[in-house]
Formats: sequence, structure tokens, C-alpha cells
Amino acid sequence: MMFDWNDGWSLVWSFLCWIFALIAFLISLGALIADLYRDHKLNGRWTTPWIVFLVVVPFLTCSSASSHAAPAGRSARMEAVVR
Repeated sequence: MMFDWNDGWSLVWSFLCWIFALIAFLISLGALIADLYRDHKLNGRWTTPWIVFLVVVPFLTCSSASSHAAPAGRSARMEAVVR
């Protein structure tokens, strides 16, 4: 057994861990949605299914969307800013 639920500190620690995981997930979800809307190559027909799949199957689409779209767009923008 991982936690003794009769101990108050175990309950507090578990609650804090779940809150941290939820906040981290929401921040990454927000960053992915912002990247999807910032990408000029995707029009509304492709942005909408990404958003729907992010809600329905979040972990699968987060991993594929972050590996697919974000690095190329960000590196090009960063090079333009640096120059």
C-alpha cells in the first residue's frame, strides 16, 4: 500500500501531486493549442480535428502534435527574431 489514508500528511502530499500534474497538463495543453492556431500551414479544417482529438485522446495527440508541428515553427521564428 502506497499511502496510509489515515495519516493527514499522506493525503496532503497526494493532493499536491495530483494538483501539480493537472496544472502541468493544462499548461502543456494550452501551449499545444496556441501552437496549432499559430501555424499558418494548418487551416480551420485541420485545426478543428486536432482540438477534438486533444480533448478525446489527450496523451496520444499531445505526443504527436508536439513532435510534429512545434519544433519546426518555433526554430524558424527564433531564427527570425535573432537576426
